[in-house]
Amino acid sequence: MKTIRSLCVIVPTILLFVLIAVPTVKADPIDLSLLVGQTVSLTVEPYSSGENDGQDYVGLTQLLINGQPLWGFCADYGDNISVPSTYPVKVVGLMPWEFTGDSLGLSLDQLRQQAALGLNFGSSPSGDLQADIAAQHLIWNYTGGQFTSTSEMAMMDMEMFATYAGRDYSNSFFLDPLGGGQGFDPVDLPTAPTPEPASFFLFGSGLGLFSFLAASRHKKVGAIEISLQRDRSFGLAVTPLWGDHFFIPKTERLCYAAIGRS
Repeated sequence: MKTIRSLCVIVPTILLFVLIAVPTVKADPIDLSLLVGQTVSLTVEPYSSGENDGQDYVGLTQLLINGQPLWGFCADYGDNISVPSTYPVKVVGLMPWEFTGDSLGLSLDQLRQQAALGLNFGSSPSGDLQADIAAQHLIWNYTGGQFTSTSEMAMMDMEMFATYAGRDYSNSFFLDPLGGGQGFDPVDLPTAPTPEPASFFLFGSGLGLFSFLAASRHKKVGAIEISLQRDRSFGLAVTPLWGDHFFIPKTERLCYAAIGRS
């Protein structure tokens, strides 16, 4: 009985310690709306998809903003970098009250059009090389690119102009390079939900409470059994924690004691 009670306390305690001690990864992507107007550190990683148009990489690549990862695409054809590369950028919001200009000389409307074209990339590398080239060339034509229009580019451009004005840009941003580097538009990096430390604590606390109650009940049953064994001549009035007051005659003492030991 002592061994079982000890395990009821020790095992949940160990589980609680492990759950709290294990490092957790934040589930949500970085909230750039809190950084609008601020200067942050941007690292552009090598293009994981390896897609290129024969001269330049196109499509999405992984970015790190203050060390936190997300996907993004190049919106700046006039500047070149070698990847990986780290440099400071200013977070530019694309809502009217957030926008204060950018170093590329683009208007708010043009930055929104680039952001709308970037939706063709999706939220992670698609592997659709021709579609990614078409979207990338359209975006680069805003900043000095002179790419000849194709039928796929014309279709994307037409769809963009038909819809961009009605889109919500509260979660769209431009990472404006300061003193060198390239400008990028970020997209959300999908992440799998990960339990937060508070969830671990509540789970562990529940285990601990359950084990405490279980141990307490075994202790009370054992106390009743001892009291009954000491009574050798009279019956005993008992008030258990889980029931009403009742009387145990002497003739039933041994039977109840046996139940207490099971």
